[in-house]
Amino acid sequence: MAVTYHEETSLFDLPADGFCHGCNTKGVIGGLANDVFSRLPDMKTVYKMACLQGTFEGGDIFPCDFETFWVYNLFTQEEPGANAELGFVREALVRMRDHMKENEVRTMNLPQVGCGIGGLDWVDVRPVVEEVFAGDDAVILQVVTRTTFG
Repeated sequence: MAVTYHEETSLFDLPADGFCHGCNTKGVIGGLANDVFSRLPDMKTVYKMACLQGTFEGGDIFPCDFETFWVYNLFTQEEPGANAELGFVREALVRMRDHMKENEVRTMNLPQVGCGIGGLDWVDVRPVVEEVFAGDDAVILQVVTRTTFG
């Protein structure tokens, strides 16, 4: 299987070609996204401007190539708060997987996307993650099950 699990590590420190996280289409930032955008202020500016222009819909992705690593912003919800939708999570993961293949991005770190502020339960999200990445060794998804901020 192309999904591995890692506990109590930093999403940012686990060796990979990049990391991804969930966000909303309104440009409201909280939780893990706040930590991501504080590390990458230029990406934050572009994200907020694009959201204000209504560029994104639920299920979209906003991939950013930083030459040495990739960041995938996954639009798991349209509204901020506990509004993530399993269908949006699936669509975003499929788009990310396909984009990774097209751009030869081999490994990606993923938190428990859509859970936390998003309001979804990992018990429901995990099978979707595994289905999208199962049996495809072209890309490896490293799920960080208890993200520490480091």
